[in-house]
Formats: sequence, structure tokens, C-alpha cells
Amino acid sequence: MKEKGVELDIITYNVLVGGFSRNGLAEEALELLDCMETQGLKPNSTTQNRIFNGLCMAGKLKEAEAFLNTLEDKCLENYSAMVDGCCKGNFTREAYKLFSRLSKQGKLVKKNSCSKLLSSLCLEREYDKAITLLRRMLTFNIEPSQIMYGKLIDAFCRDGDMKRAQWVFDLLVERGMTPDVITYTMMINGYCRVNCLRQARVIFNDMKEKGIKPDVITCAVLLDGRLKENLKRGRSLQCGKERGVEKINDSPFWNELNDMGKEIEPDAYCYTVLIDGHCKTNNFQDAIELYDEMIARGLQPDIVTYTALLSSCWGRGDRYRVIALVDEILKG
Repeated sequence: MKEKGVELDIITYNVLVGGFSRNGLAEEALELLDCMETQGLKPNSTTQNRIFNGLCMAGKLKEAEAFLNTLEDKCLENYSAMVDGCCKGNFTREAYKLFSRLSKQGKLVKKNSCSKLLSSLCLEREYDKAITLLRRMLTFNIEPSQIMYGKLIDAFCRDGDMKRAQWVFDLLVERGMTPDVITYTMMINGYCRVNCLRQARVIFNDMKEKGIKPDVITCAVLLDGRLKENLKRGRSLQCGKERGVEKINDSPFWNELNDMGKEIEPDAYCYTVLIDGHCKTNNFQDAIELYDEMIARGLQPDIVTYTALLSSCWGRGDRYRVIALVDEILKG
């Protein structure tokens, strides 16, 4: 372009600098800065940040630090770009070290960079560091976003650490935020997974009291938790007292779901959860009634639905029903 007399502008240089940096071509990126100065163009913050971001993304942290030391006016945007680049390049440990060092110096990177670092820490299950990051943001009077709280809650719930999930949830509320249906559902699912159905129900009731309408996923999570608890209780009875599996009594909650059903329509997953639960507890007639209701509502059973029914039919020796279900699958 230069040979043809076309001068590059700052925007073009920024694009080139970013491209070279992202591909680990540090020397070429820095050479472009010399070209800019020769042309009378002064690198702006965008130019600098793209170099930081690209170098850190490529794992060239020493080169990024060296470039930083050449700048007369260093700003938080430069450091934020370095944290962002480290996170993108999966150098979470280095990103956290930089964040920690800066925060001890009384500096905090941009809120968006904190959010990216928190996500990376959660993915790598560095939960203690994620909590430290959250606390340091609060120390600097920077309010974490509801998304950040949600990421921590989700991470703890998936890990089965409901004590810390509840702590973050309570902190979110204390800070004046209202959990949304997704956050409530994560908490309910977390408690169900660790067999704390009573606490899951407390969260569900709190949700309704605050005017947050449960969606079909929330209801399905609670149903699944209830049925698994009933199944577990039934097996305990069978082992301890040599009795049959206890019959599921899901009608109160199912009726409550139907009461809300004017606004929440049970989907195929809800029905499948119930059908599977009834099949596993030998309540085959109830399972068939739910299956018929599901079909009547125009919902399509999936492979899990059919597998549960087929397994139950086969165990009962109901070959006629097995053949009928197989025919439906083949037609389906």
C-alpha cells in the first residue's frame, strides 16, 4: 500500500497491531509502532491495549511487561487489557497474579476485566481466589454485577458446595439486588442435587413470595428432586423393613404446578421426569396416565420417556405394551 502511495491511518495500524499481537508476532507488532511514528502518527490507547491483549493472549507476558515499561503514562486500561488477554489465552493464574498485585497497590482493573477473570477462575475451580476477587471489588466500592454473583452461585451449586452458594446468594440480596428466576433455579437445583429438598422448597417459596414467577425448568428441577428423594426413601424402606417401594405422592406439588399451569405449561421434560419416577417405583398405571396426558397435550416423548416405559413394561412381562410402544417409536 505504501509503495502505491497509500498512507495507512491509525485505524488500519490498530487492526494490524492487534493481528500481529494475537498471533504472537511481538517484534512485528512493535515494528509497526516505529512505522507509525515515522509517518507522524502517535499510538493511542487502543493501539497499546491491542498489543497488551494480544501478547498476553499468546502467553508472551514478559514481552507485555517490557512494553508496559516503555510507556510514560501507564493507565488501568493497559492493565485491564493484560488481564483480558491472559484470560483469553487461558493464563488464568498469571491474570490473577496481576490482579492481586495491582489491588494490593490500591488499583483495580476495569469491572468487565474482573468479570472475565472471575469466569476463568470459576471454570478452573479456583473458588477461593474467585471469592477473594469478589471481596476486593467490594473493598474498592465497585459493585459486582448480578451476572458475576450468578456465575459464582452456579459454580458452587455444580460443585455441591451449597454453604458457599447460599453465602453468595445472601450477599446478592444484602447488596439490594433481586435474584432472577435463573438464579433461584440454580439454587433449587443445587439443593436437590445434595438431597436437601426441604431447603430447596424454602428457596422455591421465597421465590414466589418475592413475586418471581417460576418457569417450567424450575418446576422440572423440583419434581426431579422430589422423585429421587421418594425413590431413595422407598429403597431404604425396602432394605430396612423388606417392604415394597413406597408409592410416590407427587399430587400436591403436581396440583400446585397445574394451578400455575395457566401461566406455566408443563413441558415434555416435566412429564418425562414424572413418568420415569413412577416407572422406577412400580407405579406403572400412573406412568401410563401421565404418558397419555402428555400425548393429549401434543408433547413429543423422547428416548428417555420411551426407555423408562419400555423397561417397566418388560419387567412386568407386558409384551403387548412393549410392542405397541416400539411401533409408536418407529412411527415417530
